Amino acid sequence: MYYIPTLQDVELIGVADPGVPNKERIILRPWVDTNLQSYVVGLGKDIDGEGFVPIGNRIFFFTQTIPESGSWVIVYTGEGVSTQSELPTTGEKTYTFFWGFKNVIFLNPQIIPILYSIGSMISGTPGKLSLPGYRPTANAIPRLGA
Repeated sequence: MYYIPTLQDVELIGVADPGVPNKERIILRPWVDTNLQSYVVGLGKDIDGEGFVPIGNRIFFFTQTIPESGSWVIVYTGEGVSTQSELPTTGEKTYTFFWGFKNVIFLNPQIIPILYSIGSMISGTPGKLSLPGYRPTANAIPRLGA
């Protein structure tokens, strides 16, 4: 279970129409102008409202988008094309994204969305791995950090 500080700049409002094909969506609300590429949405298993356990291999990455403070960010779990529009009733801006799942993902109420803020990153370079002083044996597979 993870206990980490909550986010202040973007609020995860919740899931609308859970389990409903083509309508199931995650609602977010940024409270400052912020680049959404600094965030990812993942899935987790709720632990009795006390925390969560992340579910691996289920991450949604945003494109470079900077929504205005007080706008709405909507992530549909199904397929579609990202758009930017305004709510007809209030004129508030909406930024709509699509995760690309073939099926709904929030049928089980213990499955929850998790919004992560990315603090920093580093990338690796693909290619031949060279570790100074390492002498592989015929059956050895190098592991970093081991």
